[in-house]
Amino acid sequence: SRLDVVASIGQIFNFVIAAFLLKGRSYAQSGKHLSYVFLGIGITFMGLSASIRGDVIGKLIISIGVMSTPVLLLHFLIVFFWEKGRIRLPIRLVQWAYIVLGLISSMHLLFFAKSEIAYLVYRYNYNMNIPFFIVAGILNLAVLFYIYLRHRKINRDITIIVKSVWIALFI
Repeated sequence: SRLDVVASIGQIFNFVIAAFLLKGRSYAQSGKHLSYVFLGIGITFMGLSASIRGDVIGKLIISIGVMSTPVLLLHFLIVFFWEKGRIRLPIRLVQWAYIVLGLISSMHLLFFAKSEIAYLVYRYNYNMNIPFFIVAGILNLAVLFYIYLRHRKINRDITIIVKSVWIALFI
């Protein structure tokens, strides 16, 4: 179907970008972390076709991929701004986000339980995916806003980078 083609193109596109970043910027930690963001998005696209058909593994891949993408982006931002501007941001944000992501993701194992339990977990899991994505996305925007406010008069290069990231996020 048309959606399968879109999912395949999205998957391949993101995997190619991730590979390019890993190969071209292998010396930079921020490049590696940005490639992980694209890898996560590619994996999410990979599960799309299977999820539409009702496959449990596809639903797991999409669920974990959607939740992990903003966390991976936050990790990238923290590493990137440390590398480019020696701006120290609290890494604890990422550590807590990974812990919450791990706890929510571990609940996915219940998808393989009896069908009544699996349906109940799926219903509540779906209700956790979107809020987690939104909260993590807002956290990313808050970090960018904090960097912008704190460095807008000190480091013009950093403010240009922050504005560029904002534009990229809203496109």
